[in-house]
Amino acid sequence: MHSRVQFQNVRTRPSDFRKTLAVLAILQPDVRAEARLSAALTGVHEVVLRASWDDLSEGLTAAAIEACLVDADHPDRSVASRRIADLRARFPDLSIVACVESEQAEGFFGLGGIGVDGVVFVGSRASRIRADVDNALSTARARRVEHGLRPRIPSPGPAAVAWAMNHAGQEISVERLARALGHSSRSLRDTLQDVGLPSPVKVLLWGRLLVAGARLGDDGRRVEDVAFSLGYSTSTSFARAMKLHTGLTPAEVSRKGGMEAVLRALVPEAHVRSRGGDTVGEDDSERHPPRPGGSAGKPSRMAKVATFAALLALGA
Repeated sequence: MHSRVQFQNVRTRPSDFRKTLAVLAILQPDVRAEARLSAALTGVHEVVLRASWDDLSEGLTAAAIEACLVDADHPDRSVASRRIADLRARFPDLSIVACVESEQAEGFFGLGGIGVDGVVFVGSRASRIRADVDNALSTARARRVEHGLRPRIPSPGPAAVAWAMNHAGQEISVERLARALGHSSRSLRDTLQDVGLPSPVKVLLWGRLLVAGARLGDDGRRVEDVAFSLGYSTSTSFARAMKLHTGLTPAEVSRKGGMEAVLRALVPEAHVRSRGGDTVGEDDSERHPPRPGGSAGKPSRMAKVATFAALLALGA
């Protein structure tokens, strides 16, 4: 065992960045693992170090911390699990990332059920640590978007958008989206059309643009980095897509609120449920004419989005 040394909070200097970075808290009693995680994430995120579970909880209450990385076995798995479950109950929007020492599947067992958004293997390369944290942030942000969309757009729209956000940057398809929601590709397309929502292809694009907005506005990333992380071949093609579908340039997205700005552009406030379940807005009858024989207003059967299972698949 290595003796614990006292660390000061490690913070990036705001003057070094155009935007304030997302703040991550790390609770890791192993000083070498703590240093490894901090080195991998500092500069991409603003990192603060916490010495105990109580210290972490107090910090979350007092500051705008978007994610925390916690040792899943500190002081043991049982205690850590209770602490993580308590954090999830108290801070529903928080992204919680469990740090494990083994990449074996048993190291992940039970973590999804207590509210973990992602898993980081402390022995991973820095690039992998950053990618895993990004995935966990996307999961928490998708959960927040899904919750915010439920009063505004009909099912299965919120869950579809959340799934698209969770899988942004991966090789995804309409078939995978449909299967996750308990549909065939055709039935998902018809169901979305029946309730006035865009095609599954466009929903997948929405997910990618929402994640891009978060990384631009909330994480302070460069346009080039965001574009490549989400599978665009060039920053120009990414900027073109953002402008075409939101009316905003990446710089405007960054200035106007990041993910929230993209969400407002994609789903305007006027775009809300009617009493029958349809989505209505200005000139909505022209944008979304009813389908002959359609079933507007009938909620579709869908499966719960298995976000943590997807993250585990990424870690395999």
